[in-house]
Amino acid sequence: MDTKKDNRDRLIRIAAHLFRTRGFHATSMNDISREMGIRKSSIYYYIKSKDDLLFDISRITTEMLIPVAEEAAFSDLEPEKKLRLIIDNHVKLIAENFDFFFTSLHELQSLTERKQEVLDIRDRYERLVRGIIRSGIQNGTFRDIDVKIATFTLLGMMNWMIRWYHADGPISYEEIADIFSEIFINGIKKVN
Repeated sequence: MDTKKDNRDRLIRIAAHLFRTRGFHATSMNDISREMGIRKSSIYYYIKSKDDLLFDISRITTEMLIPVAEEAAFSDLEPEKKLRLIIDNHVKLIAENFDFFFTSLHELQSLTERKQEVLDIRDRYERLVRGIIRSGIQNGTFRDIDVKIATFTLLGMMNWMIRWYHADGPISYEEIADIFSEIFINGIKKVN
């Protein structure tokens, strides 16, 4: 028997899928209830509004990135290995939670009241990545480059996967992570 949490989690997964395939604004609560197999009025037992669903999807997605980023940032690993952990995790999470990441990245502008909460989590992630790049510059591993631009470049490269990645495509997400690591780390690495 499903619990309230199980049903809520299922509702969020269904909404993420529908928001990805139809768009946030084009998806109605009727669409979500029909896909879930319940009456529209029953949805409100789990959430208050469609906006709350989008907020939950965006918050959950962004929070997924934090644990490994913190682990990497605060570890004793070399900056290259820290970045590799970040890249491997980010790419894996996009591949395994594609509906969530697509919706979160594509519909960010549709968030209203609670958008800043999601942006605060995203900014925390960006600060962790910037810190790793900065430490690599300081210890001589990476060239003296603009840390903010380098961070945006890395995140943009990974997040753009939502536009072209297909799970059944010719290249695995592990191979994509390897390629991203090669391109990015070799691009900022100091050459002696």
